[in-house]
Amino acid sequence: MTIINHVHQTLSLLVAIALLSSASAAAVAGSWKPEFDSRELPSLSYTEDGKIVFLLGCGRAYCAT
Repeated sequence: MTIINHVHQTLSLLVAIALLSSASAAAVAGSWKPEFDSRELPSLSYTEDGKIVFLLGCGRAYCAT
């Protein structure tokens, strides 16, 4: 398993946990938001009072030689 696949699986697990815990997160001032960018790469952010406090994203770079 490559490191990229491992990171992608870990991030997917974090997104699933955030979605499952979203009901309890409603009582907290902030909110978790899983999303995908235009390249379908996942990210998870935590926003509090309209400001992003925590952002975790998975990205790839490809360099052809």
